[in-house]
Amino acid sequence: MTDIVMDTFNRLPELRRTMESILERTVSPYRLHPIDDASTEGNADYLLSLWREGRLASLTLRHERRGIPANWNAAAAMGSSEILVYTNGDVICPKLDPDWLAHGLGAMQRYPDLGLLSLNSPMCTANRSWKVIERRKDVVICDRVPSFFLFARRSLMRQVWIPDVGGAVAGIPILPTYKAIDRAWSQAVQARGYVVGYLSAVYCEHIGIRSVRNGRDLSRWAITPLDAETLTPPEEYRG
Repeated sequence: MTDIVMDTFNRLPELRRTMESILERTVSPYRLHPIDDASTEGNADYLLSLWREGRLASLTLRHERRGIPANWNAAAAMGSSEILVYTNGDVICPKLDPDWLAHGLGAMQRYPDLGLLSLNSPMCTANRSWKVIERRKDVVICDRVPSFFLFARRSLMRQVWIPDVGGAVAGIPILPTYKAIDRAWSQAVQARGYVVGYLSAVYCEHIGIRSVRNGRDLSRWAITPLDAETLTPPEEYRG
């Protein structure tokens, strides 16, 4: 039974799509632990309805926004599975057979020196520089890891504390705060003898392309998969 921790703030329509994708496309056993970071758009009522239906293992509703670092730091104490998954409330998991969770868990089992593993999102590859350290069959090990569907070893997460970087409220992907979190995670993980990476050719779909901080349109960062169901990657990212 794998614990999945979800960080969410506002953007209720995106949260619904994310939740539906997990509930409908995840066959492997899991426990879902959402953390709502003081949303003001009805997220709490929606999550409470799922809780009452027994769809959630736990539910954290914050009364004041604490940002991504605080939620990542709290994730290590949620559930009990050796591998846990961290995700955001605006990412749709891919439709795969076996399911996306089995793909990630399989990679973590095959490569015990992997500390963090992300299912690659088209958004995180666009206009971002990846320094490839090593290639191993279907896994590409790199020195940066986005947090879309992030598989992590719980023992490692308990050792790594992410500082409150970038201001009072943590940002979202592409903003400097998020890059600082990526860097902090990567450095801490590598310092403990692990590597970080993303699972090549397994693509989730990022749907939250407007900044929650200032409303800035981030669509120029996004690359839409060629096929919404199979999530076949764009030609430049194949292989």
